[in-house]
Amino acid sequence: MKRTREVNAEYKKIYEEGRLQAVREQESILQTARADAKTQVESARADIAQQFDVAKKQIKQEVSGIGQLIVGKMLQ
Repeated sequence: MKRTREVNAEYKKIYEEGRLQAVREQESILQTARADAKTQVESARADIAQQFDVAKKQIKQEVSGIGQLIVGKMLQ
C-alpha cells in the first residue's frame, strides 16, 4: 500500500512537471505568434497608408488635369 502511494505520488509529480512544461511552451509559442501577428498588422497598415497617399496624389493630379480640360473646353 505504501509503495502504491509512493508510485502514485511520483506519477503525479512527473505528470505535473510535464504539464507545466507544456503550458510554458504553449505560452511561448503564443507570445511569438502574437508578436509576429502584431508586426504583420503594423506592416500592412504602413503599406496601406503608403498606397493611400499614392492614390490620393494620383487623384489630385487627375482632378487638376480634368479641371484644365474643362476650362479649355469652356474657352473654345
